[in-house]
Amino acid sequence: MSLQRILPAAALAASAILFTSCKNPPPSPPEITSGPSLGGAFVSQKFVAANPNSGDVAIRFSWGDGDTSAWSEPLGAGDSLMLTHFWYNTGTYIVKAQAQAAGGSTSEWSDSCRITLMPVGILKWRFDNILGSGISSPAIAPDGTVLFAAGWVRAFTPNGTRKWQHETGGWGAPAIANDGTIYIGAQDSCLRALAASGSFKWEYRTGGVVCASPAIDQAGMIYVGSCDSCLYAIRPDGSLKWRYEASDLFAASPAVAADGTVYVGSFDGWLHALSPDGDVKWKFRVGLGGFISSPSIGTDGTVYVGNGSLCALNPDGTVKWTNEEARIEYSTVAIGPDGTLYAGSEDNCLLAIGPDGVLKWRHDTGKHVRSSPAIGQDGTVYFGMCNYICAVGPDGYLRWSYETEDEVESSPALGPDGTLYIGSHDGYFYAIEAANPLADAPWPSFRHDNLNSGRADVGL
Repeated sequence: MSLQRILPAAALAASAILFTSCKNPPPSPPEITSGPSLGGAFVSQKFVAANPNSGDVAIRFSWGDGDTSAWSEPLGAGDSLMLTHFWYNTGTYIVKAQAQAAGGSTSEWSDSCRITLMPVGILKWRFDNILGSGISSPAIAPDGTVLFAAGWVRAFTPNGTRKWQHETGGWGAPAIANDGTIYIGAQDSCLRALAASGSFKWEYRTGGVVCASPAIDQAGMIYVGSCDSCLYAIRPDGSLKWRYEASDLFAASPAVAADGTVYVGSFDGWLHALSPDGDVKWKFRVGLGGFISSPSIGTDGTVYVGNGSLCALNPDGTVKWTNEEARIEYSTVAIGPDGTLYAGSEDNCLLAIGPDGVLKWRHDTGKHVRSSPAIGQDGTVYFGMCNYICAVGPDGYLRWSYETEDEVESSPALGPDGTLYIGSHDGYFYAIEAANPLADAPWPSFRHDNLNSGRADVGL
């Protein structure tokens, strides 16, 4: 006799509910806790999912390209799984995670995580600079003209066509004034001024080699250091306004604050703060050796400078904080939109440090990073390391890299169309597809902006 004939319909329903409730319920879906939203094809992308359940579960990922990972080993409550995946085509993909309990029951798929892969890290063109290595950082004029110095200043269109060249003997980064005038230091102790067409305008002779890059204030005044231990303030017509003498040479580039204060480090180990008239406002000793790194300036006027450690100084010269573990000697700090500081370290890594001086993450590279970073609009950090041009996301994960034939110590520039320009010691000047223009940030690159103005109040 069947159960249905013995029990009424209401009792059957109640027993079914009781039977169902005795079964193990399925686990909750995993939580995807980290993963890039942007990246490049053929680059390993990392995603992390956590187990929110009280018991052990296995986790797998669906990558959105038809591929699903194998189930992981059982993870305890709160444990995380990190997996990497390669996508072979550009486009947007939906990544999800799923959990499986010991009895075989599975969760629903998690909330989706979207990743867009772009054609990045691809060579657009390169120029063979026969005269020497590429250690100068490029400048980009408002019309897109790209300037690069290595014995000669050369001007290129964004598609790699050479517009003009002018022999200067300069190796530092050129700077572009608001009127289009190009300023560059030279090995023959001169600061030279060129017209936007590349024709010679004037030169000012100092008492030593000019290897640092000039800074230009809002009024057009040019500030440049020399190996004669002097910092010069030169008017746009090439005449001297004032000269300030330190106890050792200036190899680092100056930075100009919104109030006109000029900050520059010298080889005597001091950071000098000068008024627009050349008067000393204050000096601060940073580290033990001579300055090579240049200062960066935050939106609140905080001055960030590395010289074996990283210091944050208030505009009055008092110490805000010091991070002794940040071994920054060559790299200039780049400041992101949220105030995060990015810099290359002699400790074989790229550092991300919060505005409070606390380390957020480090991206290990295996070799020192002397290239100053440039920050893209989506937060990607671009820099040179060993014989690679690298792109690291704001999460610290590598997005892509491009291999060169020798070391890259130059600092990159990002064009309005998202092209990355950088030189290498292999003698080539590279244009790489990066898909991001320069970020709208307090100090997003080596000399603050694509003009290489070195001043905090200029637009990008």
